[in-house]
Parts: sequence; structure tokens; C-alpha cells
Amino acid sequence: MRMKTEQDSGKVSSGQKSASFFRELGDFLRPYRGRYASSVLISTLSVLLNVGTYVFAGRIVVELFASPVDWRLVIRRGFS
Repeated sequence: MRMKTEQDSGKVSSGQKSASFFRELGDFLRPYRGRYASSVLISTLSVLLNVGTYVFAGRIVVELFASPVDWRLVIRRGFS
């Protein structure tokens, strides 16, 4: 079985379109364009919110280590 290919001379006849990834992708997504756009938006928002949690956790850790706390007391209470 042979796949569709361009003509051996490398030229495309007037009735035949050249294969293009983005054209095929566009044809595939055309009926789902709204859903695809909302999916990308939701995914982007999710990534930003997840990065935000790491930023806030980092700020909390910096505040903990920058505070004037006697760490010997904290460690002693943690083990008892």
C-alpha cells in the first residue's frame, strides 16, 4: 500500500494541495475551535495558579528563616 505523495518531479498539480501540518491541524480543529480556545485558556490559568502557590510558599519560607527565632527552641518543641 502506498501513501499519497507529491508527484515525483516535486511539483504539485493545480488540483492537488501540498501537505501542510498547520493546514491539516486547522481542518481538524475547525469544528472544535471554541472548545480548543477555552481549553488553552483554562490550561494557562491553571499553570499560572500553580506557579503562584510556589511563589507564596517561597515567601513564607523566606519569612520563617528571616525571622529572629531561636531555632533550638523550635527544633526541641518539634521533637518532643
